[in-house]
Amino acid sequence: LVVPAMVYQISQLIDSVFAKLPELLTTVTQALTPLESRLQAAQINVRAVDIVTGVISNIPKPEPGAVIGKISEMTMSTMAWVLYAISIFVVSFYFLLEGHSIKDAVIKLFPQRYHNALQLMASDVDDNLQAFFRGQVVLAILAGLVMLGVYVLFGVQYALLLSAFLAVWEVVPVIGPPIGFAPAIISVAIHGITFPANRIVQIIVLTLVFNVLQQLKDNVLAPRYIGNVIGLHPILIFVAIMIGARVDGMLGIIFSLPMACVVSVFPRHLPLHVTQTAPLAEPYSSGEPRET
Repeated sequence: LVVPAMVYQISQLIDSVFAKLPELLTTVTQALTPLESRLQAAQINVRAVDIVTGVISNIPKPEPGAVIGKISEMTMSTMAWVLYAISIFVVSFYFLLEGHSIKDAVIKLFPQRYHNALQLMASDVDDNLQAFFRGQVVLAILAGLVMLGVYVLFGVQYALLLSAFLAVWEVVPVIGPPIGFAPAIISVAIHGITFPANRIVQIIVLTLVFNVLQQLKDNVLAPRYIGNVIGLHPILIFVAIMIGARVDGMLGIIFSLPMACVVSVFPRHLPLHVTQTAPLAEPYSSGEPRET
């Protein structure tokens, strides 16, 4: 209700301003008439109306339709992102508050003879996801420690703070490391490092070292370590990442490994085992035999 009314009023404002330009031209010309007379008396042939007309004619007139389109596009995108943010917070809150009851409610939708098997499957999915996030935290701490050594070696100011910031963002896949490294570039641009070169070269050198270490972590260490943690071969992890990139770009890459953790549980539990007892089984823990 509000945005269309504002857009319509902006269009009216643009039209009314340019409709008033001839009247404004006449007023300004009349005000400059005494100045024109003095200039002609000094044998300076300058007409005020020509000056004002030239200035006004050079003012670009915006197209109301284009202005409205840009405003509408910006408004709708802003509203969409606000709604997305609110939705994420609301859904996350209820998942954290009632996650277990949601899981039990979904399991109860299936026939009673499958409840035990589904409960075991859900427990394994939970264990895999927890193992994945623990692995991400371990890799993030390791990356922070390595970069702390690099920052200290190059004499980067605020090395401890910058490495801690990087370690926090390393938990977020793909987009986290560049965000975590950005403050280090700012620090080098302001204070410099011990590397004998100008600031631009120093930034390039530090960025190259960071990228080399990130490539080693992402392509050598992380697939093997995360694969051992969640029980997937490194090749399958690369395949999951490529599928995620194909399906939904950057967002697909971020969620590819958690989804691979979930999908990897299914072959161990399908087909579902039928039980004669109605109660749900206790969550599975390693070292205890499963009951079916």
